[in-house]
Amino acid sequence: TGIFTDNGGINGNYSDNLDYTVTIQPNGASRISITFNFADIEANYDTLFIYDGATTSSPLLKYLTGSYGMFTLVSSGGAMTFRFKSDGATTGQGWEAKW
Repeated sequence: TGIFTDNGGINGNYSDNLDYTVTIQPNGASRISITFNFADIEANYDTLFIYDGATTSSPLLKYLTGSYGMFTLVSSGGAMTFRFKSDGATTGQGWEAKW
């Protein structure tokens, strides 16, 4: 288990000009369940892509751009990958999730 946030952490906005990937893949896991408490990502300019597997070539589960309330996603296997891209202007609160 753990907490997953954008690079601004729980209390800060994410940064401009980001493009990074994070994979959650605990040893021995058969599935990953992640619950987003919220997501606030600049609509149509910044995006969090969520993949069902260990790479960005895995099937896309969901992509986030805009504001979202609480929701949960479950992987089909033992890994989930996140790729976040932000442009060079407006930022948002980002996200806070528990897996």
